[in-house]
Order: sequence, then structure tokens, then C-alpha cells
Amino acid sequence: MDFISEYFYVIILIVGAIAQWLKSRSESEQEEEYRGEEPDYNPEELEEFIGEAERRNPRPAVPPPLPAGGALPGVGRSQVPDLRRNEPPPLQEAAEEFDFSAELDRQQALIDQAREFKHEKSARKSIEVKPAVVRPVSKEMATGIRERLHRRTELRSAFVLKEILEKPVGLR
Repeated sequence: MDFISEYFYVIILIVGAIAQWLKSRSESEQEEEYRGEEPDYNPEELEEFIGEAERRNPRPAVPPPLPAGGALPGVGRSQVPDLRRNEPPPLQEAAEEFDFSAELDRQQALIDQAREFKHEKSARKSIEVKPAVVRPVSKEMATGIRERLHRRTELRSAFVLKEILEKPVGLR
């Protein structure tokens, strides 16, 4: 009895392997039996069944035609390009007649406007910048710092600032 209790898991694995082997052997025997038999269906009945299914759900052999140019809402025939033509589209003809001087004038006006914005921005920056006032450290400030460090939140922020401003740990 000690042998069974000591090797309980091993015995279960062996029994499971034997059961798996027996199952695969019986399945292979069943497959051999099916190979020798003729199919359960009659090919003529199968064709009749398929024909009946197609009569119930007829599928079109060809996809439906695309709508004509006038059938699209809001689009007339003149707006839909005729893809069967071999001549170039009318946009190329319009590009030859395009007046580039008006476009260049518009772009120059935009460049001038951008320069004005940049000049205004630099003028605002020069007014807003004030030199930093450096105050000498006094005893009052030092005591204020000590009092601040007695508070838990201030102490946490001090440790975070120390870690940020100190040398990285890998370089110490």
C-alpha cells in the first residue's frame, strides 16, 4: 500500500497513457471500417438536393450594374467623367489657361502677413521679459526652509527635487 501512495501520480500518468493509446487504436480501427464501405448518400439525391437549395435561394451569376451618372443624387451627367474616352480630361486644358500671377500675389501677401505676426510676437516677448532678481539667502529664509521640511508634503517634494537635480545613480 505504501508503493501506491508514494507513486500515486506516476500510476495515474501510466493509466492515462494506456487509455489514450486504446482510444487512438479504436479510432484507427473505425476509420478502416469506414474506408471499406460505400458512402451513405446517393450522388443523384445529392444533386437533386443542391438543385432544390438553389431554387429556394437563387444567386445572381453577375453582379448588378453600376448606377448611371444621372442616378446619383446631386450629380448630373456632365459632372461624372466618361471613362471610355481616350482624350485627356478637361482639367489639363484649364491648367494651360491658369493665371499664375494672381496666385503668386496671394502667396506674397501671406508671406508678408506671416512676417508681421512674427515681428509682433518678438515685440511682445521683449516687453514681457524681465531680469530675474537674485536675493541673498538670509537666516529667515533658512528657518523657513526648516519649517517647511517638517511638513510631510514639503519633505516629499524636497526628496523628488533632490533626485531630479542630483547626478544620475549610474554616474555616482
